Amino acid sequence: MNFAAMTTLGVAQHMKKDWLTPETLDMIEWKRSARLAGNTMEYQRLTISCKDKIQQDKQNWANEIATKAEQEQASRRIMDAFSNFQRLRSAGP
Repeated sequence: MNFAAMTTLGVAQHMKKDWLTPETLDMIEWKRSARLAGNTMEYQRLTISCKDKIQQDKQNWANEIATKAEQEQASRRIMDAFSNFQRLRSAGP
């Protein structure tokens, strides 16, 4: 019964970092499979690529939130703008 449900519905993935793109998630999965296969050269190459792609995704996400907050601030929706700035601050390093 579980097998039928998994093949029909698929496995639900809970995303902690919703700013990661599907391409990045695929790259992470390729990196994982390279590690499990023992392919160290491929794993090292994918590790560097993953780090770069993750940084790029996070920067794009932050830019989108900042742009949205600036637009809300310009239209005098201060509470909405402040909540977006707060999201940026809490997600930072």
